[in-house]
Amino acid sequence: MVIKVQEMPEYQPGRGYSKDDWDGVFDNPPMSREEMEAARPFKEAFSDLAEKMERAIAARRARSSRS
Repeated sequence: MVIKVQEMPEYQPGRGYSKDDWDGVFDNPPMSREEMEAARPFKEAFSDLAEKMERAIAARRARSSRS
């Protein structure tokens, strides 16, 4: 399952977070090559949570397709 993420180029108020929150996301330093190589996919690292999320998404889609 692939979930598309819509990237917003700039802050938009009224979306549930503050401008400070928006700006704070970019305070993280870039990952090193070693960190990137050690990274695991979300589905692998958190398999139980990923499975629950996929079931919830499937249930929502099933409900919306019946409407």
